[in-house]
Amino acid sequence: MGTELIRNIGIAAHIDAGKTTVAERILVETGIERHMGRVEDGTTTLDFLAPERERGITIVSACTHVPWGDHGINLIDTPGHVDFTLEVQRCMRVLDGGVLVLDAGSGVQAQTETVWRQMQRQGVAALAMINKCDLPGVDPLAAVRSLEQRLGARTLLLQYPQMGPGGLTSLLDLVNRQHLTWDGHKGTCGPVPKDLHDETEVLRSELVDQIVDLDEEFMEQILADERADPEQLHAAIARVTRAGKGLPVVFGSGLSGAGIGWLLDGICAYLPSPGERVHWTSTLGEHSMFPAPDPEAPLSAMLFKFQDHGSDELAFLRIYGGTLHPGDLVLNSRTGEHEQVQTLARIHAEHGEDLDSAGPGQIVGVTGLKASATGDTLCDPTQSLKMQVLPPPAAVIQCILEPRQDADREALVTALARLVHQDASLFAHEGPSPGQWTLEGMGELHLEILVGRLTQASGVKPLVGKPRVTYLETVEGRAAGTGKIERTLTGELNFGAVELAVMPRPRTWAMTSLLEGAGPEEVTLQPETPMPAPSQDACKSPPGTVGPDPVPEILFSPSCSIPTQMRSAVEAALEGEVQSGPRCGMPLAGLAITVVGGDSRPGADSEAAFAQAAIVALRDALSQLDVLVLEPTMSFEVEVRKEFASAVTADLRGRGACLEGFREEGALRVLWGMVPLHSMLGYATGVRSISKGNATCSLRPRGQRVLSAEDLEVRGLLFG
Repeated sequence: MGTELIRNIGIAAHIDAGKTTVAERILVETGIERHMGRVEDGTTTLDFLAPERERGITIVSACTHVPWGDHGINLIDTPGHVDFTLEVQRCMRVLDGGVLVLDAGSGVQAQTETVWRQMQRQGVAALAMINKCDLPGVDPLAAVRSLEQRLGARTLLLQYPQMGPGGLTSLLDLVNRQHLTWDGHKGTCGPVPKDLHDETEVLRSELVDQIVDLDEEFMEQILADERADPEQLHAAIARVTRAGKGLPVVFGSGLSGAGIGWLLDGICAYLPSPGERVHWTSTLGEHSMFPAPDPEAPLSAMLFKFQDHGSDELAFLRIYGGTLHPGDLVLNSRTGEHEQVQTLARIHAEHGEDLDSAGPGQIVGVTGLKASATGDTLCDPTQSLKMQVLPPPAAVIQCILEPRQDADREALVTALARLVHQDASLFAHEGPSPGQWTLEGMGELHLEILVGRLTQASGVKPLVGKPRVTYLETVEGRAAGTGKIERTLTGELNFGAVELAVMPRPRTWAMTSLLEGAGPEEVTLQPETPMPAPSQDACKSPPGTVGPDPVPEILFSPSCSIPTQMRSAVEAALEGEVQSGPRCGMPLAGLAITVVGGDSRPGADSEAAFAQAAIVALRDALSQLDVLVLEPTMSFEVEVRKEFASAVTADLRGRGACLEGFREEGALRVLWGMVPLHSMLGYATGVRSISKGNATCSLRPRGQRVLSAEDLEVRGLLFG
């Protein structure tokens, strides 16, 4: 199959918008599955993990391949909960198009905004589907208006819904001037009824006018010939969509199957093929180039996900150029190591179909990659190509776990290492006490799910502490430090001396933006410019509150005189030391540490002495700086019935929340603002109690704020 017939598509949505149900209906519509999997019954094909079926939510992205006409669609169903948003971000990096699913009764919700920004940042062309239109009382056009008002999208109504007391009854196809109906799950096209003819023509004219404003080629066609035939309109909509100028909107229901066939038509007609995404410009104005989709070119592929595959791991690859075969040797451009692909398969959820080869545009699973990680670029051994991947964000919450007995330790460690390898947003390190591990992740649900998966994978149930917030330390200003170790051990002199400089990293990132697939902030701070301190008042912090880079940067200046063979010891010592800051013992973040010099004595140099000297130098520099303690803040959105709104508002204020606004949606009031994460632990249970089950809350990471000395004392975070 040529790349022009391939579509690499992700389905993304806010949790409970019906995204997985739409994906399951696509499997039936395309003939891949005979029976419809149901989320509420735990019978879905794409949500195949036990916790996914138990909870009815998508936790990990699932990939499949479906045929539609002459096209082949590689489809990825992505998680809808904010705790797993990094999984969405990594998938968006390798996709060409996306379907944004909205609940017709809710419109744009908190996570809808997040995944939309991820699509925009990654240059992913999008098509919107208003789902659940078959429910009584919903207003699909209100959902469309929310796309315009909350996302700023230029919506293009390709269809117009005809609603009745029980929900959607039919659709007007404005492009082809047809009337779309369905009997059971089978859709049919017919002429527009006479009583709807005038309405159809008015709506079609509005669509044509929109496209004229957005596409110059189409405008010239209309000026030359006032008619807009369907072929011209289809082509113009495709150009506008692929350029990111407009968002086509279709309507339907994943549960009933209404409109799913026309959704698939839209995916093939309007979203780009791999070859049409060779060049694109991100919303940050950065120009990027993908390798040309030539099967004869040297191999270039990105590894974007791992998944359990029996006793092995299946690595998910997006192939950009070249052809891959089982047994091929590939180069990991990050590590410089060569690895051999053992098996190659087309993926269908948890299963695979063996392939003899795979070419440009394909998304496949391979085994045999032992030294590679998520985000790595794999290429032909004769070249070294590295595609940009954004680093994972800093964790915001942690818990401590330990085995119940020593006999469980090995199984637990093995399973934990595998989970950390598969989930780039999960961090684990030993401590704080011997035999314990600290698990850090993106939210309470994230950690809860991971502990459950760890228990299942290891066969043992660990002791788990209560979740607690992950704090960070950072610095203001810049300082130099020196360290010198000179001592005699067993009659031999051990010597090492290190000089270094510490400053805020030259380029800061918004923590929220990291989660949403953003690039660097547009303002670059020069090394001599101190990093602006985040506001101590949560209510005054802007939506993009600047947070530090989660990993300190360690560099050696070109003039550094430390012997090359000693540098790895210096770097390792500094990496270890930044795990515990001087003020509260929290990890240091947002630092640039430059080793500028040192001293050596041939015959007396030792790695241990240089490592200790580096630690002394870093402590010396930090002692001269103001050290700030940062806590994560969250954006919240609470939907509550109006009669409980006052009680919920009072509770939020009591938790230190800054309410930034509200709106009325029928019987509901929607509140939003910012709140410290520590005060929201366990909030889902609390808000249900206050509202007698009539409220829901969405949280997403927003940034960091500085803790005052009083806050530090109250929370018992200070040393001593």
